[in-house]
Amino acid sequence: MTTHQTENIAPKASKKYTTVVYFHGMGRQRRFAELSRLVDRLDQHANFDKNQNLREVPRLRKIRAKIEPSRICDLSDDVAFIELDYIHSKDGKWHRDSYRFYEVYWAYVTAGGVPLFDVIAWLFNQTLNPIRSILSPWRSRARLRRTYLHNLWSTLQGDPSKFSEKFQQNDLKKLVEYYDQFESPGAWHDYPRGTFSDFIQFLKRSKSTNRSALITLAKKWHCYYLKSEFFNQIYLLTLALILLLAGLTLLTFAFWIFQQLGLVGLPKFLIDQGLESVSQLLTPSWSSVFVLALALSGVLGLTTFLQDFMGDVQFWATYAEDNEKYKKRQEILNVGVHTLKHVLMDDSCERVVVVAHSLGSAVAYDVLRRLGQYSRAHAKQTSAPALPVEKLDQFFTMGCPIDKIHYFFESEVGQYHRYNRVKEQIWGDMGAAPFSRNFKPHIHWVNFWDQADIIGGALESPVHRRLRTTSIDNVEVFDSLFPSPISSHSAYFENRNVIGIMFDAIFNSKYSFRSGPHEKLDYQQLLLGPGNGLITTRVLQGLTIVFPWLILTNILAVFFKASDSLKIVFNVGILVILALFLIVWLIAKRVPADQLYLWLRFLIYRPSKMGNASPTQSG
Repeated sequence: MTTHQTENIAPKASKKYTTVVYFHGMGRQRRFAELSRLVDRLDQHANFDKNQNLREVPRLRKIRAKIEPSRICDLSDDVAFIELDYIHSKDGKWHRDSYRFYEVYWAYVTAGGVPLFDVIAWLFNQTLNPIRSILSPWRSRARLRRTYLHNLWSTLQGDPSKFSEKFQQNDLKKLVEYYDQFESPGAWHDYPRGTFSDFIQFLKRSKSTNRSALITLAKKWHCYYLKSEFFNQIYLLTLALILLLAGLTLLTFAFWIFQQLGLVGLPKFLIDQGLESVSQLLTPSWSSVFVLALALSGVLGLTTFLQDFMGDVQFWATYAEDNEKYKKRQEILNVGVHTLKHVLMDDSCERVVVVAHSLGSAVAYDVLRRLGQYSRAHAKQTSAPALPVEKLDQFFTMGCPIDKIHYFFESEVGQYHRYNRVKEQIWGDMGAAPFSRNFKPHIHWVNFWDQADIIGGALESPVHRRLRTTSIDNVEVFDSLFPSPISSHSAYFENRNVIGIMFDAIFNSKYSFRSGPHEKLDYQQLLLGPGNGLITTRVLQGLTIVFPWLILTNILAVFFKASDSLKIVFNVGILVILALFLIVWLIAKRVPADQLYLWLRFLIYRPSKMGNASPTQSG
């Protein structure tokens, strides 16, 4: 069937439409650039079959940009969007559905970034966070500790022998309930310090029939927490060491450049002109070397990364309302709230899907929570405009740093027993609107993550403290055998499974938690995780952590005049790791990721689910 014939058969698109709202990530994003990339990838997926052959009938048609007046009184600018038609066959008939793609563009709010040394000082201050967490009372940082408990529970469930012997399915819920009670006024009075030992004594006084199992689970929880914080401290110290070594390398290189220029000397014609004083500029000094090192870091993109990318994180992660940077955070939040309100208030919009990447996923999550706040606050007020949050259907995040942001910036120690509860109840989580309705999950949150992506990761902190049924659908993917943090963070758009799942969800309403009034959904059957990951990624990342410490050890060996044999051992270790990285990088460049998956399938450490998707992880 030709495209012309399809055009005649498919009817005109109805006035009703589905909306996709995209939140871009951090850095210097161009308006409509990331939104266009998303539409392009969906268009390519729609118009090519699995063997990358062009379909006879293009399925996404009339892709065009439009503009409309804002529906929000406090947003004066007009709103632009991309509109398209989706042609598909159903029940032997051709259908044409209308879709609109909006972008929450917030890059202009953080224009200018943050001063370089402010960002560096801010980053180094975070290296002490694991120590602060360990020294804090056990009853504090409640959501963070529950995150560790959920992670541990997932690990235990993955080992049936350990799980079936000691624990029951209801033990997680019971332990969380007792942990909440440990924060009550009575527990504060009986156990004012709130240590883990106090928590164990609190459990021993409980009337639970499975008390011994709960105590065992609590002790495993505490050990898992300490082990996780220990490795977090190693990771953070390694990142700080990498920054120090990078700065030292730039300073050394700058000093070498000055030395070489000084050795060359001035040309004779400059000396004849009486410009001998210029030679003083070629003499190395701390100020000149430092300035040249900064210039080199700018050429290499290091200062841009710190100021623009990490500066965006600093703006967004400023929760102290008495901080000047908090205004930027509120401006970013308002941009997303206004855009989603504009979309939801259109009667022609039937359904909304939210897609977000990188830091934009954290922005999108807080925007959805803010809409839930608005909906709860104005639920019984007839004078306020109704906000139909029930239109929100699915939420896709890629490279999402929400857990890391919560770990570093949100998990604070409350001085009063009601502080944590008041904050959580007002701010909301996945147990509140719009994520849940009548204690049932309403939005299917699918989070794509890659072990090689150090910014993103699997998510647990947004989970409600009691409603485990609203857990996030974490789907692990991989981009390449070589775990490049930069390319892995942006490679989700090139991943055929990621785009394929989002295409089916957006255009075919698959994996949706929405149901009729009398329809009961089996949520487990709609989940896509846990996905696939390569154990080789963890091995290579472990070597990446060892590498800078080997360099530091080698420097110290030279400084303290260690034996030659010891220096040889350190140098051989550095060369072996470099050679291994080079070999893996060359293999990854030559072998497609889908073929690589078939070769290394015996190394896959997690089973694939991902609906009806194929095991191919990258295009």
